[in-house]
Amino acid sequence: MSIYGVECSVQDEKLALQWLVFAQARAVSICVANNSEFTENMRHFVLPPVTSALLDIGGGSWYVRFGAWTGTLTHGSIDWALTCGPIVITTANSMVPTIPFTLPILHKQPIRSAMRIYTGILTPYYVLFESAETHMFSAQSTTHRYILDNGRGFVDCEGLEYNSSYIIRISRFGPDCSQFPTDTIQQVDTGRVLYGIRASRPLRYIDTIPDNETVYDEKTIRSMRLT
Repeated sequence: MSIYGVECSVQDEKLALQWLVFAQARAVSICVANNSEFTENMRHFVLPPVTSALLDIGGGSWYVRFGAWTGTLTHGSIDWALTCGPIVITTANSMVPTIPFTLPILHKQPIRSAMRIYTGILTPYYVLFESAETHMFSAQSTTHRYILDNGRGFVDCEGLEYNSSYIIRISRFGPDCSQFPTDTIQQVDTGRVLYGIRASRPLRYIDTIPDNETVYDEKTIRSMRLT
């Protein structure tokens, strides 16, 4: 578990959070929602690997989820650790608005253990993939991965089994998705959901040599040439 020692409270009509995080985390994710499966009014924020935050998310009964971005600078996963709530915030402030999804999806191609998404963007940007084998992105059934497209114009949603069907959500954090947050809180956009996603079937190697055909090894062929 990459995050521990979580404390949640309300301060000045805002959500006050404290936690401890291991040094190898690239970033920290904080999800808030009105239910414990994080499917109702969910908001997702990405922070530097700091140890506290004060979020003005609006009034309501909130559940909070903490995760650490673990991996390399180019790809990895979110290690979700702890959930707390419900935390009741009483305020006249409206709920923090969502950010619309703007990443172009030109087409997609199933590849081995993944789905390749072509965007045509030739400047660096990070993408967040959520994948699940159910009909919804619940906290218990969803896997989160991040990947950097460093100018190739496509990203791969990895970790898919060819004999399973998935729903995936592709999203970005903003306003600057070209690097991990260093001194600001970034919000993940609403994303785009793709249904019925399958990876390609693995290649099968078939022995095409007939049973009645003699097969010579290299040593035999070399001795035949010398006679």
